[in-house]
Amino acid sequence: MFEAALEGFGKLYEQFGPTLTTGMLLLGRVITFFFLAPVFNRKDIIFNVKLSLALFITAALIWAVPPHTVPSGIPGTAQFFYWLLLNIFVGGLIGLTADMIHRVVSAAGAVMNNQIGLSSAMIFDPSARGQVMLLDQFFGLFATVLFVHMNGHHWLLNALRHSLKVFPVYAQSVSFTTAINLDYLVMISANSLTVAVQLVAPVVVITLAVDIILGVVNRAAQQIPVFQLSAALKPAIGVGVFLATLPQFVAATVHYLQDYERVFPGK
Repeated sequence: MFEAALEGFGKLYEQFGPTLTTGMLLLGRVITFFFLAPVFNRKDIIFNVKLSLALFITAALIWAVPPHTVPSGIPGTAQFFYWLLLNIFVGGLIGLTADMIHRVVSAAGAVMNNQIGLSSAMIFDPSARGQVMLLDQFFGLFATVLFVHMNGHHWLLNALRHSLKVFPVYAQSVSFTTAINLDYLVMISANSLTVAVQLVAPVVVITLAVDIILGVVNRAAQQIPVFQLSAALKPAIGVGVFLATLPQFVAATVHYLQDYERVFPGK
């Protein structure tokens, strides 16, 4: 009876085993992607929702795997874990690349926050379970809204589907130099702070001019309380300049968020 059970299990694995193996490998890629990619990686989305969505996406992506790439035999333990680690790495690479570009907008908020003198203004963020800077959190939420408005979440899922061709599930090795534009990826990584400053450049320039003017006033009339004037003027002027240049900021942010597409050529 035991031999009959083993024989039945063997026939069952021959029929569904490759699909289950593919599903487990894909699940590792999708879960890593969901915990790192923008929008999906928000901590206020509970784990059960992320896991359910990951299982649903995995079930949908199984049919996108080319059948000729699925091995027919039973993979060894070492081979299976090698494929699993490779898929986890690929999912993390896609998610981290998108999140890195997304976080540059939050960095722009941190630059503006320090420039206009609101670095001490902190709020409690339940999703982060801690205190965060005011404009840093605002710019992050603003970037998320813009990203969703431009269907960035759909585009990320499409990039995940496209990765099945660029990074096959059962690949033994991957040529990253041909699949990824490494030069462009390094460039946007190295220029993150530069781009963050450029996004809020009008605010930085105007508040710097205010500092210079207040410095001249302090030298001309030392009895004037310059520090109190600076604490009152710089936040108001900075916010006013930001609101006046908001259309240009939105256009520049949307253009920058679209740069993720250039990391994976031929998409």
